[in-house]
Amino acid sequence: MTAVKSPQPYLSQANCVATFAIDKDIRHRSREIEHAFSAVVGGQANSTNVPDSMAPPIPRFAMQGGPKKISISQVTAQLDMSFDDKSRSLKESFQTLKKNSDLFWKGICKLVPHNDRKDYGVIVAINFPVDQRSQDVAQAIFGKFLNAPTFGDVASCSIQMGFLATEKKLFRNISLGSYEIRKGLINSNPAVTEMQQVINFSEMDIEETGYEIKMDVNSRPRAVEGIPLTEGHGGEIIEELEALIFSDAAQFLKW
Repeated sequence: MTAVKSPQPYLSQANCVATFAIDKDIRHRSREIEHAFSAVVGGQANSTNVPDSMAPPIPRFAMQGGPKKISISQVTAQLDMSFDDKSRSLKESFQTLKKNSDLFWKGICKLVPHNDRKDYGVIVAINFPVDQRSQDVAQAIFGKFLNAPTFGDVASCSIQMGFLATEKKLFRNISLGSYEIRKGLINSNPAVTEMQQVINFSEMDIEETGYEIKMDVNSRPRAVEGIPLTEGHGGEIIEELEALIFSDAAQFLKW
């Protein structure tokens, strides 16, 4: 008889975000963008056809391959990754993130001159599934981390904390809350006469409930002081995040 594995935390999403000095000519650099990020997401950099007059943070290009997507605006570049294989251990998935973060930062360094790089950060969302209601999860978070008066049964609870690593000039942030994954059928080919579809998520079946732990490390303190980011900065950020997840803040992953 095969033993049933106990629920373990798994990496559900990750985002790598870089900011830089405004580049109003970014829409003319599709070849450079493709070359810079080809090791992360192959293929073309597709224009979003956004006029130059629109706000700089709106993406001008997008590149996508499987569970990875890169968006580039006049002032930011962002890599979004989703992790669908819940059977993979958190450490295995993190190694995948680590590799892609390294390649993404190398692409940033190719695309953006040294003095124009402002900030880089990596954010992860980690799910810990439990066989409990979301209200029970909220109560557990409240009971474990808060010492505050209650005004009835705890129905929801989330915590957000930010810490400054003074010597390294890095922010290390943690947030904690509950999550629900619901499943249902959506008609992807509605009748021509049907102008819109209304989706009632509360009527969908709950597939999974648990704790959502978000952690991120970013270099905004360096941006405030005008410290340029070197090619080794990406590795420093991901290593700091790895230490936060698996060592310093590991207690947030135990339930």
